[in-house]
Amino acid sequence: MFHLAIQEVPVSRLILTGIFLLLMGNHLSAQLSSQRADLERELRVIDVLLIQIEQRPGHSEPELAMINRQISLRERLLALLGHEVLKHEQEIGQLDDQICLIEESTEAIKKKYAESVRVIYSLRKEDVWLSVLSSGSLNEAFHKIRFFRQLSRYQRQQIQALAKATLTLRDKQQTLSLVIAEKESLREMRKLEADKLRRSVSLRESVAVPKRIGSDLSEQQATRVFLRETIKHSAASPSIVPPAPQGAEITGSLDYGSSFQSSRGTLPWPINKEQLTVIHEYGRQEDAFGNSINNNGITLLTTLGQEVFAVHSGVVTAIQRIPNGGSVVIIAHGTYRSVYAGLSAVEVELNQTVAQQQQLGLVYTDSRTGSSSMEFMIYLEPSRFLDPQKWLH
Repeated sequence: MFHLAIQEVPVSRLILTGIFLLLMGNHLSAQLSSQRADLERELRVIDVLLIQIEQRPGHSEPELAMINRQISLRERLLALLGHEVLKHEQEIGQLDDQICLIEESTEAIKKKYAESVRVIYSLRKEDVWLSVLSSGSLNEAFHKIRFFRQLSRYQRQQIQALAKATLTLRDKQQTLSLVIAEKESLREMRKLEADKLRRSVSLRESVAVPKRIGSDLSEQQATRVFLRETIKHSAASPSIVPPAPQGAEITGSLDYGSSFQSSRGTLPWPINKEQLTVIHEYGRQEDAFGNSINNNGITLLTTLGQEVFAVHSGVVTAIQRIPNGGSVVIIAHGTYRSVYAGLSAVEVELNQTVAQQQQLGLVYTDSRTGSSSMEFMIYLEPSRFLDPQKWLH
């Protein structure tokens, strides 16, 4: 009896690898595009804020800080665009390697297909008796003819599938080439904008009034000292635990600390993220005038009249008036404290239990500079400030 198994060619593996490269490329592009969209959104917010502040006489620290932030964001945007271009070029290379493998496999299958066709042709009706004699029986000759017909059909389908996969990968390559050209052009434009901003900030810093700078720095230092003392005093007070809801099973207390800790990296921003920019990040850094500062939180600049929300449920442990304007609200979450400094129209009271994203007040607007800003901090007892941006979503 004639027996022969069809030799499997790893066509499905080649096609699946091509699909995997396409999906990975699309996923990476989506991630990078999302990051770029966030940077461009913040740049648009800064443009709006600068228009508001530039209507004031002179140049304030928030204005210079925003321009520095603009430069930093545009440099990050340039780096991100460069990274996108590099990844697209690598993706094109991977697709090219995959196309070469598919073409090699296609050529191998074509040769086998040609051989199958030749065998089928030799087994035509007029050669059937010769086939019977070489096979040993009429039944085995029949199976032999049917096998080669099935083999040729299978090989033809493989060739068609590989051709379709090659066309898809080449289309993706062409699309990526166009995207690279577009992003290279965008990089040049962003580079020119960043250079223009650097010249602008140098000019503004040169005309800033030294006396005003000294006054600003003294006020900022006094505010930082006041906030540190207020936060420490709040942390030293006994933790307030709200009563359990009526009918709930009591398991000790409703401790917000564990749920706050498990929310690291997912907390909502205290202001609408679409309407803010971070002009001072956490830790030691330089301010707009080149002075070294140690920021215990992050400074958020936003548009006029923005609402401030609690980032997590908890209990209000302190509400104090800040000497240089606005108020500070401190909320306890077990051993954690979230601090909102620079509020006006405060809408909560001392010892009040608040829910996540409950409104606390409005962002305070400095009547002199016209800027609306607040400090947001996260404090862990007994004496540790944490980087808020690692906790926010």
